[in-house]
Amino acid sequence: AAIQKVAMLEKVIADERTERRKLVMETQEVAAKREDMYDQLRKRDAEIRELRRQRLDREEEADRFKTLLRAQEQRNADQLVVVDKYHAVVANHNMETREMQVLLESERAQMKKQLQQLQDSYNSDRAALEQKIEHWKFSYEDVLSYSNFNPVTEKVRTLEVTVDELHAEVKQLSDDIVAEREK
Repeated sequence: AAIQKVAMLEKVIADERTERRKLVMETQEVAAKREDMYDQLRKRDAEIRELRRQRLDREEEADRFKTLLRAQEQRNADQLVVVDKYHAVVANHNMETREMQVLLESERAQMKKQLQQLQDSYNSDRAALEQKIEHWKFSYEDVLSYSNFNPVTEKVRTLEVTVDELHAEVKQLSDDIVAEREK
């Protein structure tokens, strides 16, 4: 009987070790997945930074072209001053000012629209990634709570079986003692 108890206890200990190893492996897998998600987030952030840098480069290029355009228009205006004198220069200047305002307003509207599109894209991507993070966080918490409570319930079941066996053994011994007394 003692050998059986020792064998049962060794089996319980071996089962617990196996479960612990499984839990450690699952925890490592979840940690690896979490690191992958963090890497993806970092890559997204790098992509966003790169897109912003490209947008700034495009804006600088547009500014350079605007500067070149203004310089060319100034040369043209200087030539008109020579040809048409003061009146022609004033009329041309007023016209150019209005055109530039309209051009700047249209470009400003386009840039606002483009900026809003970028912000909407960023917000939607961020919301999706946050949902994924929450999903993995909940999954990790489920695994953690399962790992904390599952071994205890298995121990209780094992101990209940052992107690039932011992009760049966005590009853058998009591019946044997009563039978011996009656003889």
